[in-house]
Amino acid sequence: MTRSPPAARWLVPLAAGLLLAAVLVVAGPVAALQSAPGAGGNLAMRDGGNLAMSDGGNLAMSDGGNLAMRDGGNLAMRDGGNLAPSVTGTQATAAAAGLPGPPGAVDTVTPGTNQTNSLMPPTDAQVRETYVTADIDVAAATGSSAERLHGRFERATFRRAWTGEAESVQRRLVRSELAAVRERLDRLETRAQTALAAFQAGTVSASTFLRRAGLVHVQATQLSRRLNTVDQQLSISTRPPYITAYQTPLDNARSRVNTLRNPVGAVLNGSLSGGRDPTDVYLLLGSDAYVMGTSVAGEFSRVAQVAENRVTTGTDQFEATGDRIVAALTRFRTLYPWADANAIRTPSINRFGNTSVYRVGVVHAHGELTTYTDGRTRNVFHEVQVLRQESLPVASTVRNETDALVLTVNATGPTRPMRIELDQAGTMAPLDGVVRVDGTVVGRTGESGTFWTVQPRGQFTVNVTVDTDSVAVTGP
Repeated sequence: MTRSPPAARWLVPLAAGLLLAAVLVVAGPVAALQSAPGAGGNLAMRDGGNLAMSDGGNLAMSDGGNLAMRDGGNLAMRDGGNLAPSVTGTQATAAAAGLPGPPGAVDTVTPGTNQTNSLMPPTDAQVRETYVTADIDVAAATGSSAERLHGRFERATFRRAWTGEAESVQRRLVRSELAAVRERLDRLETRAQTALAAFQAGTVSASTFLRRAGLVHVQATQLSRRLNTVDQQLSISTRPPYITAYQTPLDNARSRVNTLRNPVGAVLNGSLSGGRDPTDVYLLLGSDAYVMGTSVAGEFSRVAQVAENRVTTGTDQFEATGDRIVAALTRFRTLYPWADANAIRTPSINRFGNTSVYRVGVVHAHGELTTYTDGRTRNVFHEVQVLRQESLPVASTVRNETDALVLTVNATGPTRPMRIELDQAGTMAPLDGVVRVDGTVVGRTGESGTFWTVQPRGQFTVNVTVDTDSVAVTGP
């Protein structure tokens, strides 16, 4: 466990744990969709469950891995699909398992989970787990304000140049604007990747990483608004033929912008700019992969990305089916069966321009889920979840009591919300105490005696202190 200087208020613990999930393997890269709590690394079948594998499918389990299916569940793997759980219950790549043939996809459905799956970094990646307090930062606030001002200036300049001009001039303006956005996106994506790699390597501080991450969100938001301005000017034009001509490059750019801005970035930037209270941010970092989570005002926001699941060459496998939208939606329903089954309305889906990126959005019983899948790999590479904390089912509860204090921790699953309650022994009156997760201060329970944070990926210890009294629990 390491901690940055108290003056900076950057609290950085390190933790490692077992991933209670199965890693989904498609086209070589490993994308881990974590089953909701209770999986335990095992796939279970019973009461008439069937296991069907054809066309060269292989099943390899070692080091005590278990395969079971409950209540008539079926596991079907076709055309060379491979499943190779290891001792931790995670799926290995086809190459690592020595399994030939084209890729297959397996969705692990755990009985009684009652919540959606989540994208996770590959389990074989070097992982760094961190809690960081985002508080007001003069440099971040100044940088964000400058970016917003610059964005407004660029949009106003484009509108002025557009007004009253001939079609040929307007076409040239649109081409120039889109080229400028693409260039900015190239730099912004490089900046985001560099910041992640530097923090993972330990060459930059937590405060520097948060500042850079917050600024990337602001810059991406300004680019999104710049694209919207171009779109608006095209839509109100009295000469509509070239709306279609530029819709594809507009949508292509949106496929990149949308994965650089997210609700966690918005919360982060608000705290760094002084627009909201300090916020504890959870980070799970892997090689070119990350999870970021925040718990604010009853709402849990989570963003995850696995860069290796997005490639720039190859065939769009969804398009090759003859109906790419149906194929992409089917893939989503395979990977996120609970979200699909509990959708409040039909999921929305679209492909961005002529890219291989497909976005699926669904509002379900616990909140909202948005996924970005690359048709070349058929894997989700970017995911955003916004959930109502109180609506989530509790996966595990741990409790401990001393002569003075009672501590109860209700966990909903790795990298998901965790509710910490502190009460006075005997009276059960709520108490205000300092909360530590794996030795690092993450907040206080306050007058309500309750504090929400993000559950670590593996085993964890929560300690709460009131004056000289202290109580701790270990979970899950």
